[in-house]
Amino acid sequence: LQKVCECLLRRGVLNLAQIIRSTELNRQSVVNCLRVLIHQNCVQAFAIQEEGQPRVVTQYLALFENILHKLRASKFLQIVSDELDQNCLGIFHGMLQHGRLSINQTIDRSGQMEGSSDVVIIRESFNKLVNARFIERCPAPEPFLSQPFEEEPTQRKRGAKGAKTAPRKLTLEQRALAAAGPPESLRF
Repeated sequence: LQKVCECLLRRGVLNLAQIIRSTELNRQSVVNCLRVLIHQNCVQAFAIQEEGQPRVVTQYLALFENILHKLRASKFLQIVSDELDQNCLGIFHGMLQHGRLSINQTIDRSGQMEGSSDVVIIRESFNKLVNARFIERCPAPEPFLSQPFEEEPTQRKRGAKGAKTAPRKLTLEQRALAAAGPPESLRF
């Protein structure tokens, strides 16, 4: 995991073949590492059509901020423990440990771990975590980015009447994150 993650952090957006060459690991090991990193929300995969070719390639991007959040997990656990109940703490701990979990997976896990299968209590605890913004909806697993690059809408400068800023092209990383992320209204 470390080699693949470090490769993506140092080199930026890469496809599978480039990661294999850079890390000198076999294909299956790299694929397994990418699966774990994506499941833990440390890497975002996205599909893009190469310029001038009909072929679609999957690219991978390390999510630096999410990796930093993983390092702060103990602090988040402490806050959840102080502010919310034990059920919330158990669910949150499971999310940190297992990465992306659906509500049904969370219910199954809570029932197995604590012997409590009271779905209503688990759902309420899950909703408390969502409302407190400790957990959120997962990004799309592999959004498709079309060519050509889309431009950010022009914005007016404050103070200058009628003046507009020049359109700014979004980087590939910005486009991938925007395409993967759910709209703000569905995020929590």
